[in-house]
Amino acid sequence: MGIEALKKRVERLRREVEASKGRVRVWRGRRVVPAEFWRQGDFEVFPSSFVPVLGEPPEGWTRDWIDLLVELKDPGLGRWRCFACVVRRASQLRLEVERRLKHMDKEKRFYESLSPWKRQELERLDRLKVTEYRLYNELGEAHDRVCPLDENKMDFFRCPFGEEEAEKLVEDGRLINWLWRHLEWYNEHHWRSSTHKPPSSEMKWYHYDETPIVDPADYDDVLKAIDDGRIEKVVEEHEAYMREKGELEEENED
Repeated sequence: MGIEALKKRVERLRREVEASKGRVRVWRGRRVVPAEFWRQGDFEVFPSSFVPVLGEPPEGWTRDWIDLLVELKDPGLGRWRCFACVVRRASQLRLEVERRLKHMDKEKRFYESLSPWKRQELERLDRLKVTEYRLYNELGEAHDRVCPLDENKMDFFRCPFGEEEAEKLVEDGRLINWLWRHLEWYNEHHWRSSTHKPPSSEMKWYHYDETPIVDPADYDDVLKAIDDGRIEKVVEEHEAYMREKGELEEENED
């Protein structure tokens, strides 16, 4: 048995749960303490449930702690993971799109009284919201599903769609969120808005009069852009902006 094999064996042993009657007392070399007794910044131990963590933990601490909470199927972590679920976000957007359509119908005379440019701007905002919804519902494969758990009871570890599907729903939700954040930024920097005036120091990132790479308000065009590679240029442009602003590393960590 070589050194590398021994290292793997030791690592595997460290990952085992030291438990007594189901209660985890030690996890990967650190004691596990009740969350209510855990002190912020004490990274010599792990809190036993999901709590906000301030400060900068040592390398590997957060990963090991999350693995512990997964082992315990902690409801706090379960609820936090649900916020990324593609079904949850698609359901929220569906309701928002319906509200917008009802409002437009109810306030039809008001919309007709607006200047053509202002009316076009509001219509574009509505189309953007529809595109965002379709990305979650169709590309993200939410497929009009609705989670029966309300905000107070949602728990990733008790997902009504099943354990394997829960992982996929969260992963798909994060992927669509990543895509939409790039598209949303691109839209802001390529279409004029009556409510936003770019600071002079950032004007080089605004291209109002140039032919856009993709139209974020056109769902079909977004799909084509993903297929033909145009979306990569959007991501590159946004990442260059974040890099200059010092935001790229933070974005990647999220």
